[in-house]
Amino acid sequence: DVDDFPLRVADVFVPEGWVNFLGKLQGDLQLRGVTSKPRVNGEVRMDGVSIVSKQAGASYRLDDRPITITANQMVLNDFSIYTTSDNPFVVKGTSVGNIQMPKRFTNWNNLPLLLASILYLQSTYVKS
Repeated sequence: DVDDFPLRVADVFVPEGWVNFLGKLQGDLQLRGVTSKPRVNGEVRMDGVSIVSKQAGASYRLDDRPITITANQMVLNDFSIYTTSDNPFVVKGTSVGNIQMPKRFTNWNNLPLLLASILYLQSTYVKS
């Protein structure tokens, strides 16, 4: 179980000043197998999560909707990413391939969580 995990802890994994993580993670994850071939199942929920990039002058607010992980694949069901308006990018789909860590990991400034493809982004244009 993951309860109220503060995402500001993740700031140490990116070079200083690039982005700041705000909010908390909730969820239930099952990790099985060995580190070279983990088996991940469960669900992660965002609780007030935002990613702020000072360099890009942008802030992204993530949906509180759960992200399901089944057999190492992320399943996003109309997951919304907001910027400055209430018209979000909507992510819908399943990652192709498995979530995996590389065999040898030495550089904490380049944390490689690999997905076999990019998830489909869909946003409906709303004329203001």
